[in-house]
Amino acid sequence: MKLLQVYLCVAFFFCSSLLFAHSGDTLFVPYGSMPTIDGQISPGEWDDADTVLVASLPEGPAVIYYKQSPDSLYIAIELPDGTYNDFDNASIYFDTDHDGGSAPQTDDFGCGSHRGGMLVEFVGTGSGWVQDSIDGWNAALTSTSTYWQVEYSVSFGKLAIVQGVAKTIGFETRVGDNGNGSANWPAGASNGNPNTWADIVSPDNWSSPDSIPPNVQVIDPNGGEVLTVGNLYPILWFAEDLNGIDSINIYYSTDAGGSWIPVSSGEANDSVYLWDVPNTPSDSCLVRIIAFDPSMNSEQDESDSLFTIAAVGTEERRIKGDSEKGLSVTVFPEPFAERTAIDLYLAKNTQVNLSIYDISGRKILNLFDGVLRKGHQEFLWNGQDSNGKAACTGIYIIRIEAAEGVYTRRITILR
Repeated sequence: MKLLQVYLCVAFFFCSSLLFAHSGDTLFVPYGSMPTIDGQISPGEWDDADTVLVASLPEGPAVIYYKQSPDSLYIAIELPDGTYNDFDNASIYFDTDHDGGSAPQTDDFGCGSHRGGMLVEFVGTGSGWVQDSIDGWNAALTSTSTYWQVEYSVSFGKLAIVQGVAKTIGFETRVGDNGNGSANWPAGASNGNPNTWADIVSPDNWSSPDSIPPNVQVIDPNGGEVLTVGNLYPILWFAEDLNGIDSINIYYSTDAGGSWIPVSSGEANDSVYLWDVPNTPSDSCLVRIIAFDPSMNSEQDESDSLFTIAAVGTEERRIKGDSEKGLSVTVFPEPFAERTAIDLYLAKNTQVNLSIYDISGRKILNLFDGVLRKGHQEFLWNGQDSNGKAACTGIYIIRIEAAEGVYTRRITILR
């Protein structure tokens, strides 16, 4: 059995949006299988539920089971009691608006079961309880010579719960061995005072748990780039998930993925991290991005091929136009407002793709895709995207893919 988790009220305000603090006891309702409401806690039927104990009963504590699936809250109570009485009772109470109060409010209701088989519903009036017709919930019970059991199903509609939306409601249980005593959970609570009740919440926002990992893709460096030690280089990625991205962890490798070195963890999913390139020269580097969704499902992606971290003074030789692997790039002016010239020098005829990306990693323009003759080739970019819309002030990435490798260059527009 999983024991109740208890949090201080002040701390819990940072975990969920609450309207009222109640007693400080909290039930985190897990998602589980849908039980059959027949009054029998059958073997295996409630194994995926969490439990709490109701103490102070004459013949031992009662056990409360609770879970949700897929559009109802399910609660079962097992009570040890060998002195049968038709009016032995087990009742559950809810504060659907989570607004507390020193007396039951009009949003409060209770579901009651008597061992003799009678089911009753109570609704708050602002000063007490009145009996009402049963609506939105179901219950069944069985009784033996030593104990009795009751199972409840309460619809999300009755509880004003919307699937997929975070909601906290108040909760209290009262069980009684008629003539021999009664007990409440949480301890010290009163069914006539919602201020003393516990809170119940769903870690999955009252829906099935998310088991689908995010989508993630490394954009840059993705292979062939030459990064210089000590420079700032924008690591770019794309990540998405239907429930949003909780955080991003970034790693790099200098031995083709044999080992991984942390760069940063807990990053926001803003698609860019300005990396101070470390003094770990290698021509066998990769970047790994791990994306986490709110349910902590994760997915990762790595650079498609190796890139280089070059020591200071070596990058220029690596890309110089008169080198054996000749590719050099000049951009002027930088930053620019209206247009900039991108000058390529190629040592031989080469297939080239020249594209512009924004800082989120989204390609905004393909400036050229074809074969260029060796020598100098100049391209003018007027700061517009493929739709002719002027790009905003900010950082952009020039990405050049050629047979010699991939070259990226940051450029800034000032409007």
